[in-house]
Amino acid sequence: MALKHRELNELDGFELLIAKAVEEAAEVDESEVFDESEEIDDSEGLDEDLKARRKANIQYQNARKEKLKKLGEHQIQIRLDDENFQRLCDLCEVLGYRKPKKGMYNLVETYSAIFKYLLRTSEENFEYIPSTQRSIKILSIYKYVDHLRNEQQLTKDIIISELRKKNAKIPVRKSGNGAIIFGKGEFLERYFDKVEVIRALKIADKK
Repeated sequence: MALKHRELNELDGFELLIAKAVEEAAEVDESEVFDESEEIDDSEGLDEDLKARRKANIQYQNARKEKLKKLGEHQIQIRLDDENFQRLCDLCEVLGYRKPKKGMYNLVETYSAIFKYLLRTSEENFEYIPSTQRSIKILSIYKYVDHLRNEQQLTKDIIISELRKKNAKIPVRKSGNGAIIFGKGEFLERYFDKVEVIRALKIADKK
């Protein structure tokens, strides 16, 4: 799988690799540990509901901090122009994530997963550059499958199920009149084989 070649839906590996991976770090303070004994004010004038909300927020922030720690100890922070941020958003959607928006929950997790994907694939050469919208779509599905297998570590059955939900298909062969025959069902397993995907890309481009 290559992020090196240039095409409509592609991103330049390390140009947005770090992308927004920690833009959320400015919004979510991961360095602060909340101490319930200090944060909960028991003064007479403090409404009980407000105290309950504050306590719940403290518990949430501490749980959130522990969850983020599991992603790794290192934090980074970068900035992107509009063009590269849009590329990042496109890649998020290709890999099955929601399009990032300001204030969206769990952005750190999303950007961390995208970052790991870009690191893993930055040195790969896909050997074939798609030349049509049809073949670019096929390559996007392959990237989605590859990400689910590696970063998400999902089983083949689960991934196939996800592809079926998306009504995915893959070019199988050309008919006598040159029309492309697409396959579903068991043919979706070809997305797990890079050689088969390259073959499908060439069929989609009618080569």
